[in-house]
Amino acid sequence: MNNRPTSSYIIAIASLILAALAMVQAIWFDQQNGVQTGSIVLFMLGLIWAYYVFPKVELRSDMVIITNPLTKSEIGYGAIEDVDTRFALKLVGDGKAVSAWAAPAPGRHRHRSASNEDFKFLGLKEGQSVRPGDLPSSISGSFAYQIRKAIEDGQTGNLTWSTKPNWLGVAVVVIPLLFLIAAHL
Repeated sequence: MNNRPTSSYIIAIASLILAALAMVQAIWFDQQNGVQTGSIVLFMLGLIWAYYVFPKVELRSDMVIITNPLTKSEIGYGAIEDVDTRFALKLVGDGKAVSAWAAPAPGRHRHRSASNEDFKFLGLKEGQSVRPGDLPSSISGSFAYQIRKAIEDGQTGNLTWSTKPNWLGVAVVVIPLLFLIAAHL
């Protein structure tokens, strides 16, 4: 399973269109400073693209893969000690923690609009409450539930936890930054 809010893609595509228009305007109307303006637009587009498009969460049979703009973490279910959804899906284990940018927790108003089915699904006892981020109808809650369920079902054989750079995300930010610096020298 792989989820990302649709609004992220809408923002990224709108940014791409606006950046293209800004580049055309910079080249057409300001030919002397067009490269400098274009480098700024390109850098901002790289930041927006890295922030809105690259983050994702993948659930596999033995691990969770969390891709953030600059890092990629592969976490075996056996290495996870805690699953938190206070601000976003956050996995904790062995003195390490990683938050998934792709699975933010909803606001407090989401809790008010939760249906009775959400609470029945969680099997809560009377008087027991739940964070909005743990609701199965939210992105963070859906992932948290599936991870907890996999751990409960005994899929804890994989104890690996590795974090490495997301080279595509780094390139999308660093290359336009270098172009920006070169254009302004």
